[in-house]
Amino acid sequence: MKDDILVSVVLPVYNTPETILREAVQSILSQTYKNFELILVNDGSEEECRKALDSFQDDRIKRIDHIKNLRLPATLNHGIKTARGKYIVRMDSDDISMPDRIKCQVEFMENNPQVDIAGTLAKIIGTNRIIGKIFDCSSDEFQVRLLFGNSGPVHPTVIMKSDFLRRNNLQYNEKMKDAEDYDLWVRAAKYGTIKGINKVLLKYRWSEGQVSQRASESMRYTETRISHRQLESILGRKMDNEESEAFYKFRHYQSTMDFKTMDRLLGEALKKNKKKRVFNQELLKHYFAMYWLIIMRKRIVSKDTKDIFCLGQTLRALNPWNIYFSVLHKRREKYGRED
Repeated sequence: MKDDILVSVVLPVYNTPETILREAVQSILSQTYKNFELILVNDGSEEECRKALDSFQDDRIKRIDHIKNLRLPATLNHGIKTARGKYIVRMDSDDISMPDRIKCQVEFMENNPQVDIAGTLAKIIGTNRIIGKIFDCSSDEFQVRLLFGNSGPVHPTVIMKSDFLRRNNLQYNEKMKDAEDYDLWVRAAKYGTIKGINKVLLKYRWSEGQVSQRASESMRYTETRISHRQLESILGRKMDNEESEAFYKFRHYQSTMDFKTMDRLLGEALKKNKKKRVFNQELLKHYFAMYWLIIMRKRIVSKDTKDIFCLGQTLRALNPWNIYFSVLHKRREKYGRED
């Protein structure tokens, strides 16, 4: 692998405690891969954090200062616009990159030129918990998965091709605060390939109490908007409140959803998608059926069998049990039959 490929690490900072900030910055400066620029974007931090940023002395550091706090999407866009590298590496100011992170990610991208964005696994600091998804599926299937929620990579683990972002006019939507990554994955998946690297290359700082209730509600609201916007792109219209509530419960496996409304909504979506081809039709059927099957199983376990066999026309046509046995058969072929 060539080690002369310039990589731009974009690291937004907003009032991060000095000790934690130093760990994050040092984990980049100590990378085994040396040819990078570290773009520190100070998003209107207070004096203590600014002084900590002033103390970093390295020729590879490029500093950008915002007079006021513009929030994460705008800060990332500013950093990426300034970047000169072939690849953009995301990094947060409270996480820690493994020493060979950049090296491993550049190697992966160079060896897999069809990939445009790649995330990695991450280990939550202070635990043995590993988070992240490895996308062992086609681009068509990944797009369908995104319809049901943010199944994309852990945001601060990604590496992205600069040219891919610019060629397709892809940047973070500043109106999608708290779920800007999900929104970007949805749009990026239409133009390119997003994959995962099966290695832990980031230590991720997270705790149950880290996100405030207000921020959590904002994230949930924004993610719902992004998910429902995709279904509405098939329908060619806005969903009414009853439909929105039914689809929200459907994609969260809530068996209290309105079955008649959901049956009607799925039928309309499949009929219109067949003409528009927004998503792969067979994969869309497959995921609709799988979600319905999970809801049915939850109803059976809870002994609430009301309406469970009174399926509407759309759900009967999907035949979720056939989907279930098909998946089971494929898993046995892949992993072998257990004795």
